[in-house]
Amino acid sequence: MAEQRFIDANNLIEEIREERCYNCRNFKDMKCDYCGTADYIYMIEDMPAADVAPVRHGRWKRYGKNLGECSECGEIVSVRNNYCPNCGAKMDEKEDR
Repeated sequence: MAEQRFIDANNLIEEIREERCYNCRNFKDMKCDYCGTADYIYMIEDMPAADVAPVRHGRWKRYGKNLGECSECGEIVSVRNNYCPNCGAKMDEKEDR
């Protein structure tokens, strides 16, 4: 399965219009049916939005070798991964020692 990518659909539509409709005499700030470009714009507009959340970034405040406190949620957990198992924050900021 291909990697999922989340994009700004409005920016994509604007890029399509600038690239494909720039010199078109039938395009007057609205979608036309002169070429197939409008079909792609309709498809993008009809696509349901993905349910995504912004990535949270945090750091561990270490308590010994295997325990750490998440800077985002304050939970003290076993530090085994590069993310907090409680809140999902990506632990890519510099650690507190």
